[in-house]
Parts: sequence; structure tokens; C-alpha cells
Amino acid sequence: GARARARGVTCMVDFHGADLVAAVDAGRPGIIKINEEEFLATFGAAGSFADGESVGADEADLVSLVESTSAGLGAVIVVTRGERDVVAADSGAAVVGKVEPVVPVNVIGCGDSFSAGFVRAWVSRHDLAFAMAEGSRCAALNARSIRPGSLRAGLE
Repeated sequence: GARARARGVTCMVDFHGADLVAAVDAGRPGIIKINEEEFLATFGAAGSFADGESVGADEADLVSLVESTSAGLGAVIVVTRGERDVVAADSGAAVVGKVEPVVPVNVIGCGDSFSAGFVRAWVSRHDLAFAMAEGSRCAALNARSIRPGSLRAGLE
């Protein structure tokens, strides 16, 4: 993380728990992409690391926790929630992004497809709402395809 930042390279991580804590301690990745359950288990109480226990949060609490964690870590945090809206923050400023409703054919690879679309859009524009929309679009395309990681839904 730290070496990448020093060279102007965006580093995105997509894991949780002790491994994420170690990555944060080693150099603060620029973007943390994580699902809601993993985020709550890793960051638990606002701005602090939990002992791996998942805790529930209502929408406002989740947005607040994402904001405070993003501000505390100086990182973009993107919390995906399956069919529910994506919650993200850049330096503590939260954005909630709508997820396109889709009848899934196969959800394997949707998180990775979201990540690919998000990071590509983020690197090109540094616009959180745009990057979230592109990530969601890619995840929806993947969900419509029988082949994981394919964004050519309906062509397979």
C-alpha cells in the first residue's frame, strides 16, 4: 500500500479480518472493497477493529461507520451488499449508490466484476458515484451470465 501510493499507483484490496488489519497496518491501501458482513466483522464499532464478530447495523449506522472508518484510514471504502445499495466513502464523505435490479443466472464472480468496473472507473475519473455505478453495472452483467467473470450477458 505505502509503496504503491508513493509511486502514484492505486492499490485496491478485497479481503477482510486479520489480513485486512495487517494490510492497513502495513501501508493503508487506497481502496478497500468489502462486503457488508465482512466490513462489520472487521471494523465493528466506529473506527475500531472488532474481534471478528459480526454486528448488525441499520442503514444510517452503516453509512456513519463507513464514513468514520474511511476518514480514520484515509482510504476509499466501498461496502457491497448484494442486491442492496452500495455504501462508499472517500476521506469520510459517503455516497450511497443504487444497485440495478437483476434476475441472476449465476452470482459467482459478481464481487470481482464489481471490483474490476469500480477500479477502472475510479482510476479514470476519481468520481466515487461514477465508479460505484460502473462497478454495479459490471456486477449486474456478470449476474446475467452463466459464465463467471463474463460481462457479455446473453451472448454465452
